[in-house]
Amino acid sequence: MERSYENYVQKVKNAKETIEVLENELYHIRKKLQSNRSNNELIQELITVTLNMSSTVNELEHCQSVLDKRNNLIHRINESKYY
Repeated sequence: MERSYENYVQKVKNAKETIEVLENELYHIRKKLQSNRSNNELIQELITVTLNMSSTVNELEHCQSVLDKRNNLIHRINESKYY
C-alpha cells in the first residue's frame, strides 16, 4: 500500500513539472502566433501542446483524487480508534 502511495505522490510531482513545461511552451507558441497567425506549423504545435496539457491535467486530477481518498480513509480509521 505504501509503495502505491509513493507512486501516486511521484506521479503528482511529475505531472506538476510537466504542466510547468507545457505552460511555458504554450506561452511561447502563443507569442509567436501573435505575429504570424496563419503559421500552420505553430497552430499544430498549439493543438498538440494543448492536448498534452489536457491529458496531464486529467492525470494530475486522478492521482490527487486517489491520494485524497486514501488520506480520508486513513483519517476515518484513525478517528474510529478513539471511539
